[in-house]
Amino acid sequence: MEALRRRDRGQLLIITAISLAILLVLMALALNTAVYGVIHAGGADDDLREERSAVRYEDDVRRGIAGLIPAVDETTDGDYDTHRMNLSRAVANWSHVAGRQEVTDGVATNASLAEARFETDVVHDNESRAFTNRSDAANWAVADNLSAVDRYEMGIARERLVNTSDCSAEGTCFELTVDGGAWVLTAYRTNQKVVIRIDAGDTTKCETTNPPVAVNLTNGSFDHADCSGETFTPVDGESGAPYAIRYANADNVTGTYELRGEGRVDESDYHAAGSGASPRVVPRLVGANVTVTYRSPELHYRTTIRVDPGETDG
Repeated sequence: MEALRRRDRGQLLIITAISLAILLVLMALALNTAVYGVIHAGGADDDLREERSAVRYEDDVRRGIAGLIPAVDETTDGDYDTHRMNLSRAVANWSHVAGRQEVTDGVATNASLAEARFETDVVHDNESRAFTNRSDAANWAVADNLSAVDRYEMGIARERLVNTSDCSAEGTCFELTVDGGAWVLTAYRTNQKVVIRIDAGDTTKCETTNPPVAVNLTNGSFDHADCSGETFTPVDGESGAPYAIRYANADNVTGTYELRGEGRVDESDYHAAGSGASPRVVPRLVGANVTVTYRSPELHYRTTIRVDPGETDG
């Protein structure tokens, strides 16, 4: 019996040792694949020196690239691809310089651009030109997939508006639709009055004899018409994104408009920034996703981080 008990104790010790070994392996895997989940950069344990160095490098990347983004945007004229290419080069140059400081310690580091994030300004400031696109198409998508709309203002003139009391006939009144008709603005005139109608469940109708009528689509104000309507952007904290915005019968309206949104639009519908022509698109770099790699004999760490200028200040 005593021999049996000794054998059982021996088996228990072997099982415990195997369990501890498995646990240590799992902890090591977790440490190498999710550095933030298991370490604190301010710790004093020498065994975590490489992990703390990886965290410090990641923080350096975040701060360094956050400073590059507005500088690249300010010095770049051109389309989305040009902005992205210039930012990618700037990130690669920064990574090369920063990597020289690490290589003497047997550490290889790298930062590379994974994604550039944009805001877009759409500008139409030619008061005599219709709201058609660059190729004079009257029915077209102003934007297909904006994650937010921060500003959208119009100045609608009377000259080309259809004189009618019924906009049901196809190809007549100018329409601006959001998300396939969930929100619709219609513009027309009845003799000398300019009429702006908003359909978004309920209908709001605004009239003025003093055009151009200033319409703010992001706060629902109609300055010269002395009335207010429902904005298509959410005001109760619920997201309505992404936004798809289209014009119909855009050859039956003139005036101005300016749109600022988060995301990209189809550049083929617009003239280039700096051309002075209407409508034109102005890309603006506002952030980036950056892939960070830290490799040493003891640790290989790779992740993609979000970088937003201004968030690392202070």
